[in-house]
Amino acid sequence: MKRFISLGMVAVIAISIFLTGCTSSTSTTPSSTLKVTVASDATWRPFEYVDEQTKAIVGFDIDLFNAIAAKEAIQPQFINVSWDPLLAGMSQGTYDAAISSITITADRQKVMLFSDPYIVSGTSGNGTKKQYYN
Repeated sequence: MKRFISLGMVAVIAISIFLTGCTSSTSTTPSSTLKVTVASDATWRPFEYVDEQTKAIVGFDIDLFNAIAAKEAIQPQFINVSWDPLLAGMSQGTYDAAISSITITADRQKVMLFSDPYIVSGTSGNGTKKQYYN
């Protein structure tokens, strides 16, 4: 659990640095607030999913991004996008950011920027390859 929290904090810092380069839009929000379009495939409970009652995207990843947003004066607009269009949209610059338990791979690193991983999947010591998620 301590490692999980530590990785979450590293992600908060890394995403904060990434978002510093985003531009703000012309809206009615204060000039110090940065509007960011965040894509998420909201089908990966408990990380991101659609709340049946409110129809809002919720989950650990959304809570993490909202915590970052609160510290960095960011106004996220979460968009539910299915997996393949999410990855294509990120590689083409359609979205400012994505948070959706995305496995960091060499191919994806060629077309996307990643923060430090905040979830590590797999077990060590038995030869299973660990997967790093962002």
